[in-house]
Amino acid sequence: MDPTNEYAPEIIEQCNRALDRRRIVRPVELARIVDFFEANEYNYEVNDNRLHTGFTHGFYMFSVVNDGADVSMWGAVREEVSMELRQRLLQACNDWNTSATWPKVYVASLDDGRQRLCAEQFVTARLGLTDSQVSMNIDRFITSAESFFKDQIERIPALGGTQE
Repeated sequence: MDPTNEYAPEIIEQCNRALDRRRIVRPVELARIVDFFEANEYNYEVNDNRLHTGFTHGFYMFSVVNDGADVSMWGAVREEVSMELRQRLLQACNDWNTSATWPKVYVASLDDGRQRLCAEQFVTARLGLTDSQVSMNIDRFITSAESFFKDQIERIPALGGTQE
């Protein structure tokens, strides 16, 4: 690049910022998760040191736990379903967990007997993460969980709020 070009300083600065996102390791705090949501213009709210958000097929919570050692990512399908569907949900989870590394999916039984389909992933951050690693892990979790939830809603329409 010609250093005398009028755009050279701006391009060099952009390159340096991009490199810093990939090489500077920093402790993980909730503010860094918020930064990801801000940068992507996603809607969210923060309550009790957790970021809450929703996408097409699920609602999600993100937090930093164990004194900053882990990033916790949790999501669930919006609809809860009856106990009669539990076996089908368990089979769907077993199939996913057998073939996919993350997120891990499971069926949660609620106090009223209804079933909730959930996804969960933890990222070890004890030594810190780069901004790129934070963004990549959150994005992959949301994308994978949404994909799983979408597939299950198509298989079991009650998860999407309609009758089978």
